[in-house]
Amino acid sequence: MRKVRQQLRPSFKVWLTAGDEDVVGKGGASLLRGIQKYGSISRAAKELGWSYSFAWLQLRDLEKKLGAPVVLRKRGGEVGGGAELTELAKALLWKYEALEKRVERTIKRRAR
Repeated sequence: MRKVRQQLRPSFKVWLTAGDEDVVGKGGASLLRGIQKYGSISRAAKELGWSYSFAWLQLRDLEKKLGAPVVLRKRGGEVGGGAELTELAKALLWKYEALEKRVERTIKRRAR
């Protein structure tokens, strides 16, 4: 048997699902958090190392799964456009972050 060179530690991934379908995970939550922080899909995508088109596709997929908008978009102009989360997206992000923290605390407590 091969020796383990590093200490093993627990790891986890959190997803919010609807039925059998994954709705939002770490990437989607990070995108929503970035939009909330920067007020911009483009800036949020850049901070994640994503292309704008990839972020846009992620948002469209999320909206399709939820059947409702998650981002209110403002077209660019002289001052530039912007984006803000809908109340649904804010609630979804809050729920995801709360669940992720709860799971992390539980794993840390049991891993001692």
